[in-house]
Amino acid sequence: MLIDDAAGRAEAKRRNLRVTGTLGVLRAAAERGLVNVPELVARLKTTTFYADEALLKSAFGRWLE
Repeated sequence: MLIDDAAGRAEAKRRNLRVTGTLGVLRAAAERGLVNVPELVARLKTTTFYADEALLKSAFGRWLE
């Protein structure tokens, strides 16, 4: 299930379900070869989503080098 809601995340944790954020979902897609990571990161930077460069490098560095 994909949601972006604090109450939903809290309920999922209460039920011992695995919770991951946007970058976690995108990294899982990258690990499966489902996305072009340089293009993905470039497009992500054009949205209102914010992640600093260190976080992006931590999540996607091996695909960006």
